[in-house]
Amino acid sequence: MAKGITTFNDIPPGIRNIYNREMLEVATKEKIFGLFANTTSIPTGNGDGMEWNRYDPFEVVTTPLTDGVYGAPRKAIRRPITSKLEVYGDYSTLTKKVVRTNLEDVTMQYTQAFAEQAGLTFDTLMREVLYSGVSYINCKNGVTGTPGTLTEITAVDVAIMVKQLKNNGAKMLSSTLQAGSGVGTAPVSKGYFCFVHTDMRDDVRAMKDFQPVRTYSMLKSVYESELGAVDDVRFIETNNGKVVSGTYTCFVVGANAYGEIDLSGNKYTVYRHGFGSAGSEDPHSMFMSLGWDGYWGGVILNEMWLGQLRCTHS
Repeated sequence: MAKGITTFNDIPPGIRNIYNREMLEVATKEKIFGLFANTTSIPTGNGDGMEWNRYDPFEVVTTPLTDGVYGAPRKAIRRPITSKLEVYGDYSTLTKKVVRTNLEDVTMQYTQAFAEQAGLTFDTLMREVLYSGVSYINCKNGVTGTPGTLTEITAVDVAIMVKQLKNNGAKMLSSTLQAGSGVGTAPVSKGYFCFVHTDMRDDVRAMKDFQPVRTYSMLKSVYESELGAVDDVRFIETNNGKVVSGTYTCFVVGANAYGEIDLSGNKYTVYRHGFGSAGSEDPHSMFMSLGWDGYWGGVILNEMWLGQLRCTHS
């Protein structure tokens, strides 16, 4: 007969622990790059792409007409812009035992994970379209990094970008917010928007004349991840920002500068195939699958109305 004292360590973990059926929240990334995209859906049965067209503006006429004389007719230059739909997706296969013996609803967890994956996929794809199709300016007016070549972002660099966009005729996105009755509020002029990596939030806040969100007169007009404003630019942070070998890219956008397309009714579709749906390929009806796909395309509509500021972090 065994003798001794029974201690806590003699109790099996499965008996000591209570299983919490509420799953822990998963860390996710902000999805913001499509905020100001012109979104268009292609009706099914109407092709796999879209074409936009614009005409270059006519030159200013500075020479007066001579009576009885006419010159050559003006011919417009038409510029087509196209975007193609691509299909993105993923799937998982689960066994019957996993689904029917698990203590939580595993299929629901997979479905939620796929939804987050799809959102982040489309956000990242839009970011890469902006990154690859737009010219950039190196920030070089700071004190860290390599002054004169590549430094942290400063108000001077923002002003250079604003001047470039204004010279290119880029329209601003937001309307003017008048000062409110609250203490410390200030008016916020209509402006461009800039997507920045969350690593840069301290550098953005350190810029001269930075106006934090809390001083905006109308908080209802503020985006969830908005940091504040400098000059005519309002900054929105994302942990899905673009950084390559220590160089951060800040995307500054105006109105009607870029767009995205999808297939009507098929932007995001979830599929569930039950046990045995594979027929003879699943003789024991052992497997089921969950998956999703979505049709998406991104395009720069006018490269003159957006730009990049590339910088280091202080």
